[in-house]
Amino acid sequence: MIRRLSRLALAASAVIITSCSAKKEIIAPPVTAVITVTAATPTLSVAQAASGSSVITVGRTNFTGDVNLTAENLPTGVTATFTPATLASGATASSVSLTVAGTAAVTTTPVSITIRARGTGVTDATTAIALSVTATPTGAMSITATPATASITAGQATTTAIAIARTGGFTGGVTFTVTGAKTGVTTTFSSANPVTANTVNLSVSTLASVAPGPDTLVVRANATGLTEATATFIVTVAAPPSNSVTWRFCDPARIPLWFAVQDGASGTWQRITETAPSGSGVYTFSYEQPRVGVATVMNDNATVFTQVTYYGTSEVAAEALAECKDYPTPGTKTLSGSITGFANANEVGLVSMGSALSSSANSSTPAFTIAKVPDGAVDLIAVRANLVTSSVQRMLINRGTNFPAGPIGTLDLAAGTSFAPGTGSLTITAPNDGTLFGKNVFTTATGSSASFSIASLSSGVAAAYQGVPDANMIASDLQEIQVEQPVGATISRFITRYTRGPGAVTLSMPLDPAVPTITNVTGSPYRRAIASGTVATVFNDLIAVEFAQATRRWEMVTTALGRANSTTYSFTMPDFSTLAGWQTTWGLAAGSTDITSSFFGQTGANPDGTPTTGTQIVLTGRFSTFTFP
Repeated sequence: MIRRLSRLALAASAVIITSCSAKKEIIAPPVTAVITVTAATPTLSVAQAASGSSVITVGRTNFTGDVNLTAENLPTGVTATFTPATLASGATASSVSLTVAGTAAVTTTPVSITIRARGTGVTDATTAIALSVTATPTGAMSITATPATASITAGQATTTAIAIARTGGFTGGVTFTVTGAKTGVTTTFSSANPVTANTVNLSVSTLASVAPGPDTLVVRANATGLTEATATFIVTVAAPPSNSVTWRFCDPARIPLWFAVQDGASGTWQRITETAPSGSGVYTFSYEQPRVGVATVMNDNATVFTQVTYYGTSEVAAEALAECKDYPTPGTKTLSGSITGFANANEVGLVSMGSALSSSANSSTPAFTIAKVPDGAVDLIAVRANLVTSSVQRMLINRGTNFPAGPIGTLDLAAGTSFAPGTGSLTITAPNDGTLFGKNVFTTATGSSASFSIASLSSGVAAAYQGVPDANMIASDLQEIQVEQPVGATISRFITRYTRGPGAVTLSMPLDPAVPTITNVTGSPYRRAIASGTVATVFNDLIAVEFAQATRRWEMVTTALGRANSTTYSFTMPDFSTLAGWQTTWGLAAGSTDITSSFFGQTGANPDGTPTTGTQIVLTGRFSTFTFP
């Protein structure tokens, strides 16, 4: 139940050749500098009071200076905005947004707008965009919430799907807001405004202090020129029971074979049976003491995995809720499509939708499939990367997609809505006894992600890394700069920092904690041990010790509150042999056992432990062995 941790220059020269015998100096002809400019979308049709955009690419030949972009011959009521307006130091990509005022005249023939690229010492380059201004679309829309009501306990969350019906020729984006939420109720949409999909999810979360009773939330949908559409979602909140928790396993593969709870450090372990019907994956229990132990036994492929975790009282409910967030119900949809825009045979494309990842696509086999896609609105992230240079070339993000099973069409990773990644700088200070491996993982609120490798990492030396530009992120997106340093078969160090768009990041590996002391315990039908030791305060979060044999694994974990924030720890494997349903074959056997000791530290997280911008996590793993008699 460990929290997710959660969580990458050319010079031109002239050659002078001197002939000694002829006493003449032959000088190479001067190099000509040239720039070109192209628009990825050379024709645009934009309605009044709307905008359209096109990617602008500047080609450079022997020219690395600044290039300024301007638009000429704009019709009255049309403005152009370049992002950026100046391409500096060899940059080649910008975009232009043409915004049409509501009072702009409708065109009968397209107006040719000149896009001019100008640089010092080179001839201007131009390209044209043919703009057609159309009348503001007429039409209507309506929205419905399914379900329209929900009942939850204060401190819990719920979700409803908002369906958008567009009629009368209206096909535009819709801006959503919510009114009526009382104090302690927070609402979040799964897609950023304006929503262009036909469905968006509304998530409602509550604090434990929310007053009991119904809360009528009014969902408001607005679009330019249309009448506001509304729908209601009534959330009835019940007061939380005193020190009672319901632990739900949403992924059927994770429903435990056996579940037990210990109330207090010296309390008696009690088996908790599954709430009917069988297979529900729901366990309910109460507790009173400051420390609560939770034990589960699960099937992990061919291994029986027993995990015992000690929490502080205030953490148990949050950890129970985190189960379905970290391990959601697997999706059932299979999607297919293709990727276009590959530049050479060394490039591959991948698509991420929630926890589902597609098969690989390339120039010779551009088709992909993606299985177990979650139901509902999730973000689609597609990436085109070069395997030789280990770098991402372009990517796209489509927010809140909810495709029906089957084909989803072609994703353009050369133009269209795709964009180039940004670049930041990473400096990592670490002991020089192991190779450093780095990556940047971009993740959205729906669990979709993209990974960027960071090459040539050396301690104390700044290295460039790639990531999603801040302009392409929304508030709930995060990027996670990760660096790992394995040291032979004995130590593995890990550090990560959550951040926004690529910037300058500096990280420093902490000192290694000591290997725990392992002591054998006798007196039960299976082998048990005590793991104890001391760690520095930097490891202020989880401590975990895992014992692994061929077909059996045991892991003992404690949070900071579970050990009363002490830097010392002592785990004793419980004796479950007298509890109903326990099987002796789940316990460890005599012989050699691999031990992995993991020490986590965390700073800057939200009060519930979830990461936010600035959160930093450190992890050191120590590897050893122990022989049970």
